[in-house]
Amino acid sequence: MAAEDGRTPVTVWLSAEHVALLDAMTDALHGIDPASSGAEIVDQIVAHGLDLVEADLRAIGAIKSERAK
Repeated sequence: MAAEDGRTPVTVWLSAEHVALLDAMTDALHGIDPASSGAEIVDQIVAHGLDLVEADLRAIGAIKSERAK
């Protein structure tokens, strides 16, 4: 049933990986200076997310390299 403003509540099932990513992003938010502008906050969140993706890609590369041996 939609709320008065048209929004509809949904249930979302997350994998352990998604939960870990959300936890990491939440941790990143705790380090943000509240005086930062909205753009600065977004930049910090994106940078942290890119760091996480880069780490994942390195881990995947290491796994593929190990399997190729």
